Amino acid sequence: MTPILFAKALLAALNLPVSESNVAALVAIQKQEGGHQLNRAWFNPLNTMRSMPGAQEAGLQVKGIKAYSSWDEGIAATALTLGQGNMRPIVTSLSRSAPPEETLAVFAASPWGWYEYKNGVRVPHSYPGATALVRSPEALARYGSTPYRDAPVPKESPKQEPSGQQRPSQCGPWRDLEVPRSTVARKSLATGAVVALVGGAVVIAGILLFSRPLDPWTTRRGGW
Repeated sequence: MTPILFAKALLAALNLPVSESNVAALVAIQKQEGGHQLNRAWFNPLNTMRSMPGAQEAGLQVKGIKAYSSWDEGIAATALTLGQGNMRPIVTSLSRSAPPEETLAVFAASPWGWYEYKNGVRVPHSYPGATALVRSPEALARYGSTPYRDAPVPKESPKQEPSGQQRPSQCGPWRDLEVPRSTVARKSLATGAVVALVGGAVVIAGILLFSRPLDPWTTRRGGW
């Protein structure tokens, strides 16, 4: 993804003219905002705060700016933000393909723009880098065609087995099979029954052995 490609995709998502003036203005706004390229607002070049299913806090000084899960989600979030009622002047400027510097001025004056409050008074910030970019076709083309850096790949959390579920055996041809609990229970009962029968047989044999009549010689020696 490059700033020019992002600008064109955003204009297409808003059904606005993909004109040279509009692309130049949006590329310059991306440079001024610095999202994704200069911070951790991944896939969010304009630093929007729009919530999306895959969005997370970017962890920046300005709270609320999001990091998205993909370029598609970042483009959709930016388009939804520009579709808000308080952003209508920006969309109006883009809809008529106003000169880039005019669109920059409209963006700067919007709630999304570049300013700060001092003693309750809004003080606008200057944006010389963005202005210089739209005034130089060569610089605009060079910056606009430079690919954005790669976002870090999210780490997958380790999978945990459901509680009470036995891990399949990892050896032999049956490693992918699990023994049903009912089968284990039946085998346990059968084993217990066999042990009980063997034990009973031993007890009966003992009784028979010691209940036989004593040897005559043993009887006669019984008085010793």
